[in-house]
Amino acid sequence: MRLILVILAFNIMIIIHELGHFLFAKLFKVHVKEFSLFVGPKIWAKQYGETVYTLRTIPIAAYVKMEGEEEQSDREDAYNKKPVWQRILIILGGPMANILSALVAIAIVFSLTTVDTTKISFIENGSPADVAGLLEGDRIISYDGRRTYTPMDFLIYAYFDREKPVNLQIDRNGEKKELTFQPASNIKTYLIGASFSIDKGAVIQGINPGSPAQIEGLEIGDEILTIEGVEVENLVEIRQNIAKSQGSPVEILVRRGVEKEFSVTITPTEQIEDMVLGLRFSSEEMAFFPALKQAGYFVTSSVKNVGYTIRLLTTQKAKITDMSGPIGIVATMNAVVSKSEGLKELIIDLLDIFAMISIAIGATNLIPFPPLDGSKLVFLGVEAIIRRPVPIKVEAAISMVGMALLLLLVVFITYADLTKLISGVFS
Repeated sequence: MRLILVILAFNIMIIIHELGHFLFAKLFKVHVKEFSLFVGPKIWAKQYGETVYTLRTIPIAAYVKMEGEEEQSDREDAYNKKPVWQRILIILGGPMANILSALVAIAIVFSLTTVDTTKISFIENGSPADVAGLLEGDRIISYDGRRTYTPMDFLIYAYFDREKPVNLQIDRNGEKKELTFQPASNIKTYLIGASFSIDKGAVIQGINPGSPAQIEGLEIGDEILTIEGVEVENLVEIRQNIAKSQGSPVEILVRRGVEKEFSVTITPTEQIEDMVLGLRFSSEEMAFFPALKQAGYFVTSSVKNVGYTIRLLTTQKAKITDMSGPIGIVATMNAVVSKSEGLKELIIDLLDIFAMISIAIGATNLIPFPPLDGSKLVFLGVEAIIRRPVPIKVEAAISMVGMALLLLLVVFITYADLTKLISGVFS
C-alpha cells in the first residue's frame, strides 16, 4: 500500500509539472493537441473541445502536445505564433507548478510539525561557533553579507566559504552584532556512517553503504539511546561520544520501533570531515500562515541548493553516482515512508519528500541544457534579442544532441540506482 502511495506521489509531481505547461497554454489560447497521463500505447482517449485527453499503459510521467511546439505551424493559435513573453510563461509554467506545489506541501508539514529557524539552540565547547563568540539564543541574520533565512542557507554558505574567516551578523536579544566566524575544515574524526534527523533527536535518517552502521545491521528509523553507557539525545552528543573511541569498538544501545531495544558493537572508521561548525539550530511550532512564509524561505533556499549541487558536480566534489533517477527516487521515498508510524506520520513524510523532489524537478528543469525547459527559455531569449526565431532545424539539432547526452546520463544513473537497490542502500 505504501509503495503504491509512493509511486502515485512520484507521478503526481510529473503530472503537476505538465499541468503547469497545459494551464498556461490554455490561458493564452494555444491549440493543445493532447494531454496525456503516462506514456506508451493508449488505454483510453476522450476529446473535450480541441484537446484529446489520453490515458496510456506505462504508469510514469505525463506530457502536453501543443500545435507548433516542435514544428512550424501556420495556425494562429499555434504555440510558435504566440508572443515570446507568452511562450516564456508557458515554459515556466511547469517548473512554477512544481515549486508552488512544494511550497504548499512544506507549509502543511511545517504547520503539523516544527519549523527549523536560524536561532541557535546549542553551542559545542571549543568549536568554531564557540571560538567566534556565538551564544545560545543568537539568531543568524547574514553570512558574509548574504541574508540567511534558513539553516540551509547558513550551511551552504559555510561550506563554500569554509576556507576563510567571514563576517557574521547576528541578532542577540534584539541588538545587532557582528562577529568573525570560520568553520573548521579537514578535521580528523571517527564516524559510524549514519546521519541523524535534526527534528527527531538521535533517530537515524540515512546509512552509508558499506559503513560500520550498515555492516552491524542498523536501519533508518533506529534511535540511538546510549554509547558506551552514556545517554545521547542529539547529533552533537553522538559525535562527541563516538569520537572519544579513537577508532576502538563502542557498544551502542538502540531502540527499534516502540518496544524493541538491543545492543550492537560498532568499530568507527577514521574520516576527514570537510566542515565542522559546532552549533545546532532550534525549531519552533507555527500555525499554517506563518509556516507558509517560512516555507517560502525554505523553497527559495532549496532552489539555490540545486545550483550549488551542480557546482559540486562540476568541481568534482560530488559524483554523478550520488544522483538518483526515477528508481532511486521511488526507492528512497519508499524507504522513508516505510519507517512512518501511523497515518499522520506517513502523510507528513510523504509530503516532506514530495516537496523536496518537486523542488528538485522544478529547479533542475530550469537548467539551460537541452531538452530541459531551461534550454527552451534560452532559445526564446535569443529570439527576443535578434527579433526572429532560432531556425527550427538548429533548435531541433541542438535538442537532439542534448537528448542523447541526457539519455546516456539517465542510463548511467539508472544502472547506479539498480546497483544501490540490489546492495540494499535504499533499505
